[in-house]
Amino acid sequence: MILMHFNAVLMGCFFCFQCFYLVLPAEESIQEELGASRVIKRRLAHLQERDTPGIKETMPPTWWQKNRLDRMLVEYFLRAGYYNSALKLAKHSNIEDLTNIDLFMMSKEIEDSLAKCDTKPCLSWCVDNRSKLRKMKSTLEFNVRKQEYVELIREEKPLEAIRHARKYLSSAESGQVSEVQKLMGMLAFSSKNPENPYGDVFDMSNWQKLVLQFRQENFKLHQLNSTSVFTATLQAGLSALKTLYPLIVDVVFPCQLP
Repeated sequence: MILMHFNAVLMGCFFCFQCFYLVLPAEESIQEELGASRVIKRRLAHLQERDTPGIKETMPPTWWQKNRLDRMLVEYFLRAGYYNSALKLAKHSNIEDLTNIDLFMMSKEIEDSLAKCDTKPCLSWCVDNRSKLRKMKSTLEFNVRKQEYVELIREEKPLEAIRHARKYLSSAESGQVSEVQKLMGMLAFSSKNPENPYGDVFDMSNWQKLVLQFRQENFKLHQLNSTSVFTATLQAGLSALKTLYPLIVDVVFPCQLP
């Protein structure tokens, strides 16, 4: 009887333990959704301000256009890597809630870590977004694991490289099998051998390729265009200016005067 009671207590504790670990992700998701809803509400209110009679009459005529331009510039600065300028402009114009500063700052941390050959933040991001990345048919996590394997070979740690490959690369998809086979062939050559046929795999520029791939897939994940709104607007304006002058046929320029 005591044993049955003890087993029931253990089962109850185990159930509570499982519920605790299910509640934590649920609470995090709820907080993320609440934060996103607040941002959407703030941006909708900003769009409505343009046609609000009370605000419209008390503010300068171009105030809304200026805020829109500042938003474009902040996003452009963030994409170009001018984070301090973007933060200062957003704070000065009071448009922090109207921009994607948090997203770009998180992206900056992961990009900086990859540039320093640190894969942990990027892999953590891949785990958090694994289901979405799988739908996108992303190869980022595979490429990061591949780079970890290459670094183990570079450090002359073949046994650790084999264990790493068995754990992370053995479940590669059909389209990646040939690449995994190529990686296994690297075990037969030293990274310090100048005649190593896998020299391109050891190229340190592969880290920069990971940075670019993460940036592109992060944009795609959050439905951001590869081109900033400021750049697209500027290109549209320049294209319109190019077509303006041929339409003016009655203008007499000074050089045409006799």
